Amino acid sequence: MEFQRILSQRKSVRSFRDEPVTQKDILTIIQAGLTAPSPCNQQLWRFIVLDDSKVKDRLISEAYSSTIIRRAASVVIVMYDGWNYKEAIQSGAMAIMNMLNCSWELQIGSCCINSFGNAKKIKDILKIPENYVIVAFVILGHSDELKNLDVPLVDRRPVQEVVSYNMYQAQGDYVKSYNPQIWKRQSLDDYQKYFCRKTFLGKQMDLVAEQELQVIKAQLENLNGDILDIFSYDGSYLKFFPKQKIYSLNLNEITGRYALSALPLEPQDKDYIKSVTWEMLGKDDFDLRLVAQVTMIMKAERISQDILGELLDVLGKKLQPGTKLTIIARKKNFFLNIFLFCLRLAFGDDVRKTGIFAFWGPFSPIDIHQVSRIFKGKGWQQIEEKQYFFLPAFFQQILQMVFQYYKSGKTSYIHRTVHQNYITRSYDWLLQRQGFKLTRHGSLAVLKFRLKNIS
Repeated sequence: MEFQRILSQRKSVRSFRDEPVTQKDILTIIQAGLTAPSPCNQQLWRFIVLDDSKVKDRLISEAYSSTIIRRAASVVIVMYDGWNYKEAIQSGAMAIMNMLNCSWELQIGSCCINSFGNAKKIKDILKIPENYVIVAFVILGHSDELKNLDVPLVDRRPVQEVVSYNMYQAQGDYVKSYNPQIWKRQSLDDYQKYFCRKTFLGKQMDLVAEQELQVIKAQLENLNGDILDIFSYDGSYLKFFPKQKIYSLNLNEITGRYALSALPLEPQDKDYIKSVTWEMLGKDDFDLRLVAQVTMIMKAERISQDILGELLDVLGKKLQPGTKLTIIARKKNFFLNIFLFCLRLAFGDDVRKTGIFAFWGPFSPIDIHQVSRIFKGKGWQQIEEKQYFFLPAFFQQILQMVFQYYKSGKTSYIHRTVHQNYITRSYDWLLQRQGFKLTRHGSLAVLKFRLKNIS
């Protein structure tokens, strides 16, 4: 491959076949890392090649390393003498980029992960001297993703957007707030393109508890007629729909392709599901008259009232009277309100700092009365309301993230092994006692509307 082609086509791979990477290829990749610059040409790198499953399991269970290292054939731990921390990070990063490009040329999947867990525990397990900085893990393995043309490459920002000359000139800042009301459609589009592609295809990006998934499945699996799903993004909920005509609406083509490529579809099945962009939705010749059901799963709490109203305006012109729309979303709730208040108090109004809601942008539980008023004003009649889980079921995941954060040495809080203690078991027991009883003060709402004949 030509150099520029490697740069433009290389992508991180997190899904691997059960096939070893040869020692020759691993050493070739590390040798590429050694050709990187280092301050004063000191070349103070050290590498550990990890392919023993028992050692991997120790890192996962004791140091809370990411469980992804279990799926990779080999892991290269990249270190540098830490006498000067800035030099260590700089030198390690430059070597890693060479390694990633080399692995792509060899058609070996790779990914650099900095969420490697508790560095002190890792050093104890692997007997790494204290003076070395663990810069990152590079996971390696053979993968079908390299040859899968259905998996879109991540868009790169236009160079004009990131360059200024002689002095910094603002090119437009990124929206970071939890509050969806200040996010414009372009901000969400930007977030979907550049911030959200963090894991492997089919990985559910929302934090959703198993009990919440059961509610979602029950609402989706018996839908009749053609379906329009709004902002499916990662495609994880599409697998719960019956196999009939589905339109998957996203803000842009890249996100739409990503959602569909996450589904394990046979070639003969690909005709029943179609990606739709916001731009396509607004065209006069785009026909949705056969759509009988519209769904918005765990996304109403992530868009502003203006965007919701704009969407309903378009749908009101495209859909037939009698079309049903189902919203499943988290709603304002005593425990959720306290949790979000404490979250902002501790970390500020920045969705990127916690990882809790960072996979899709803003987050604010819906006010059912406000949502109902918007629908009523756009010609929809509410026909059903159900609320579940006074104790929020997804607090299971929050508890896991808190414990995993501390167990990993305050470095990460996702993709860890499940941690069990008295607190987590007690909350599981409370959720079992709570069950699926309907309540007026739930944390998860199912709302259904019907489009009236407004002609």
